[in-house]
Amino acid sequence: MTEHTGSPGAEPQWRGTSAAERLRQRRSRLVDAAYRLLAGGDDSALTIRAVCRAANVSPRHFYEVFADTDALLRATYDHAIELLVAAVRASLADSQVAPMPIRGRLEALFSAAAEHFENDPAAARIIFTIALSHDALRDHGITTLLTFVAGVRASLGPGSVPGPAVSSAPDDELRTTMLAGGLAAVFSSWIAGGYARPRDEIVAYCTQAGLQLLGWDDSQR
Repeated sequence: MTEHTGSPGAEPQWRGTSAAERLRQRRSRLVDAAYRLLAGGDDSALTIRAVCRAANVSPRHFYEVFADTDALLRATYDHAIELLVAAVRASLADSQVAPMPIRGRLEALFSAAAEHFENDPAAARIIFTIALSHDALRDHGITTLLTFVAGVRASLGPGSVPGPAVSSAPDDELRTTMLAGGLAAVFSSWIAGGYARPRDEIVAYCTQAGLQLLGWDDSQR
């Protein structure tokens, strides 16, 4: 016997939880479980059986949320990006409270990203390494990363982009693409131990490279 609550005409609920809310909860548990499994370093661990067991969700309920593990992988990647965006937004909010030259804002952005990846290496692995190694995720990952970098550029403020330096829309797109690819290579190698350098050196390098690549004046506000 199903236990329903709520007013007539409202969505049926089970013990105070609607079907839509239960679906959201299962999706969240599955994505969190996938994130943890991928953090372990073994991509093959992301099977329906393993993720369902880790999330305490039945396979039948899995298919109510995701069509397959590829769809789950894309959702997990998006979750990793959301966590990175939250860290970066916090740094940008601080720079808006206390206005600073574009170099300082860019440095704060890269510092927030680097700290996030240090505290959560799984984020860097999912965003960079796994995104390029899985056919189901490659195009999605590239598009999402480009959108993220373009959004960050826009959030720094219109005054940060001098007219002569960014001459055309196609050229602007190429700059964004090169910056996204370069940052992905640097951060993924650094987190994997490829560069035996402290965070501040990585941040300083990315800041200088970003200013030069985008043609920004580092004293501009």
